[in-house]
Formats: sequence, C-alpha cells, structure tokens
Amino acid sequence: NIDQALLLEDALWKWRPDTYANAFRQVQHANTVIGEYKDDALRDRLVHPDNGSVCFAAGKQGWAFTLSQFARTYTSKFGVSLEKMTERLWGEHYFEMENRKWTREGVESCRAFNLFVLEPIARVFQVCANGHREKLTKMLAALGVRVTNDDLKLQGTDLIYRVMQRWLPASRALLEMIILHLPSPKVAQRYRAELLSQAPSDHPSSAVLRGCETGPGTPLLMYISRHVPTADGK
Repeated sequence: NIDQALLLEDALWKWRPDTYANAFRQVQHANTVIGEYKDDALRDRLVHPDNGSVCFAAGKQGWAFTLSQFARTYTSKFGVSLEKMTERLWGEHYFEMENRKWTREGVESCRAFNLFVLEPIARVFQVCANGHREKLTKMLAALGVRVTNDDLKLQGTDLIYRVMQRWLPASRALLEMIILHLPSPKVAQRYRAELLSQAPSDHPSSAVLRGCETGPGTPLLMYISRHVPTADGK
C-alpha cells in the first residue's frame, strides 16, 4: 500500500525514508513465491518494477501507478528513452540536483524513486492539505490532469483522494499492465488448452482450442463452469 509511504508530520506531508527498502523486500518476496511454481510452458513470470510489471497502489483510496507512468513525464526532460528512464526510477540510481548528475550511489533523498516518484506525490498531498486551490489547479494542469469544480470544493483527505484518483487512477495502471505484460489469448491458449478441455490432445477440438482459431468452418466450443456445493458449505 503506497499510501503508507506518506506520513503527516508537523502539518507537512513527507515520504517515509524506508519506503524504497520496504517495497524492494516486498517485490523480492513476491518473486520468491512466484518462483516456486514452475511451468516450462510459461514465459518468465517474475515481476520487476523497472519494466512496469509492478503496480504501486493505494487500493482503498482508488489510485495506483507503475514506474513507466512516471517515467513518461521525465523522458523529454532528461533526453532518454522510456525504458531507460523507467530503469532509473528503481534500484541504485541517484540524481544530484545541484550538479544535475546521475550516480549509482548516494543518500536516500537523492534516490530517483524517492525524488521523482514519492516527492511529487507528497507535494500534491501537501497542496491539497493546505487548501491552495489555485496552486493545485496549476500543478495539475502541468501534469495534464483535469479536475471539476465539484472536485475542488472538497477539503482535506477527501480532496487528496479525489485528486489522486484523477491523476493516477488505479484502472489505468491495471489496464497498462494487462496490455503490456499478460499474454494474448492466442498465446495463452497454447498452455491453457489442456486445463480447459478434457478432450484428447489429437482431437480436432483440441487443435482449435490451442490455436484460438476462428473463421468459417471452425467448430463452436463452449466452456461451462459449474459451482458444486461441498459438505463444509463452500
């Protein structure tokens, strides 16, 4: 839950210094669990924030993002590709603001993930909390985010959550990962077919199912799922 990375201290919204370390451990743990389920038919299933296959979310508040989304806002500024900028937002990548130099070591305040991801979020939180509507409108306009007059009438955390939902809607992050990182039905059917049908592998319907075939002459296949109650009421 990325919202836990932000804390209110002395009326100021700040990001927690241990946020990156905690997120790094969680990704490692997830990959350890994923790695226990091996299937030669599947491609690499491990997730990596620096390729956009990890989503940082505040599910209850309805906002989320991938590093690719933030990287798009910085590519022209630094003159690098989307892939390169996304890589810089994770791992041991630091940016020294004074001399505008990228390094591979530094303090947490200069870590790219903190500087270019968490810091902008904290600034939006702060402006919303202070009720600076004019400043907020200009900030969101620079980000290409539209808010309604009704949105701006909200106050406190209600305004924060609404603005974050407009800026980084969870649905957009989820849809991006589905499009970019899940296999297409035609690819997925090659290894899912034997789980969907009990027909022999040499049966004509199995070939149609594996190839995800359509068109004239293709037999109609239907999958019917039935829920059967068990003794324990599940």
